[in-house]
Amino acid sequence: MRTLLRWVAGLMLATMAAPGSLHAAPFVVPTMRPSIGAFWLLTPDQETGVAFHLPVGAAIGWAGSGLGRIINTTPWVLPEVAYELRSSGHHSSHALSLGCGVGYGILGPALVSYTPRLLIGRADEQVAVGLRHGIAAHGVFTFFYLELSHQVLYSGGITSQEIQLGGGLNLGAMLIPALW
Repeated sequence: MRTLLRWVAGLMLATMAAPGSLHAAPFVVPTMRPSIGAFWLLTPDQETGVAFHLPVGAAIGWAGSGLGRIINTTPWVLPEVAYELRSSGHHSSHALSLGCGVGYGILGPALVSYTPRLLIGRADEQVAVGLRHGIAAHGVFTFFYLELSHQVLYSGGITSQEIQLGGGLNLGAMLIPALW
């Protein structure tokens, strides 16, 4: 946990120290990232399952205009709202998630982000609330996406934890030419 907190603090400091980032105007890359992946419950039976996510939001960067947006390193803020579905042999859940990530990188080749999320929904026919946080890599104008995340979900008096590895495509990135 300390390592994760140090990593997040370092990412935030790097974001604040970006050359020219305080004077550059923000620009937006829309995000609509259908993704699918596997999850592993951290329980004695170590059940596995499939997870589907549909986050919609934006990647907001602070690089210069024109070519600078593609080749300059910039801090990122990534707000999102998402629908999440998880299913395994014995468990299923549907949830709405709300999160806002921070990231750093170059839009053209790649950027990395850390995103905490609040979850509200249903798990195994019970009201569920929880938290999920993950580290993600976004590549080629954010078109490709890969995330490793940890989730804690409280439902029906039971707290469950899981690890998820998922990936997908950002269909919103296809709008970049129209927006710039």
